[in-house]
Amino acid sequence: PLSKTFRDQEVTQIISMIQAGDSCALIGIGSAGKSNLLRFLQRPEILEDRLGPEWERYLLVYVDGNKLIENSAWGLWELMLHQTTLALEERGGAAIELINALNALYEKVIQAETRDFAVRYLDRALHQVRRRLNLRLVFLLDEFDGLYGRLPAASFSALRALRDEHKYQLCYLVATRQEWRHLRQEPAVTEAFEELVSPQTVWLGPYAEPDAREMLERLAVRHGKPLDGATQRAILKETGGHPGLLRAAYRTAIERPSSLNRSLRSSSRVLDEVRRIWHSLPAEEQRVVGALAAGPNDTSPIGPVIARLRDKGLVEELAPAKYALFAKLFGDCIVQLGL
Repeated sequence: PLSKTFRDQEVTQIISMIQAGDSCALIGIGSAGKSNLLRFLQRPEILEDRLGPEWERYLLVYVDGNKLIENSAWGLWELMLHQTTLALEERGGAAIELINALNALYEKVIQAETRDFAVRYLDRALHQVRRRLNLRLVFLLDEFDGLYGRLPAASFSALRALRDEHKYQLCYLVATRQEWRHLRQEPAVTEAFEELVSPQTVWLGPYAEPDAREMLERLAVRHGKPLDGATQRAILKETGGHPGLLRAAYRTAIERPSSLNRSLRSSSRVLDEVRRIWHSLPAEEQRVVGALAAGPNDTSPIGPVIARLRDKGLVEELAPAKYALFAKLFGDCIVQLGL
């Protein structure tokens, strides 16, 4: 399992917000490990370590957008209720009567004649969980990009209303690849929900070196093929600690160990990861990244874009107004792919 210090800075930020009852946004480029972090937060030993004796009063409900039956408001309410019930079952200690009550509400959600009232049944379920178990609910909404662009305005108002109904006993952590303004061009539609979540934004960039080393060690154990020290150091430097690139570079190193520099730049695994990162960026950021791929540049006229790329961990400042990409391998592959 991941060590307790995994993503220490980001976890500290998130736990602080959860304790305050504040919702927040988690934004990370493609393959940055958002899902990994959200699942890590659910681990009982992590909650106990971070929250102390109060940890048992928190119920973290992981809602994976990939599990939606349909991309709609009903699909979201159905999944939130389903995952809340699962979280209680996995937690143990919940009264069987409460589980049965939630299952009865779920049956109403999936019936054709009552599905339009799904958000009402979800609301009732949350009230029962809070009243009977005195729990603070935290919804971890993962892979939210696609749904965010499709939900009607009433759904965002309903999410906000659910939180307002339960005050600081319910909050959301919403994970996306891009800032919300790039996912939806109608700010009035989402305003009520965004003002709840966006002011508290956690940016998820590449791993710090200890986490990157730990990932390589986990990969070595899983595949039964450890790397020598020189190869590890080369991979850490080449990938800049990006989780997806680390994974691809490790697989490349054990499959094609000779001429690592050349192997990484011709690896389909690495190139696929570079494409994934590239396509997780809006056009204005792609333009700046493409320019930086040719080498460090003075980009002071486009400071706001650079600021966002720094938040995402994609660029570093070499000198005042002079920036470079976080990893040379990333830039070399962008040039090679003609992106």
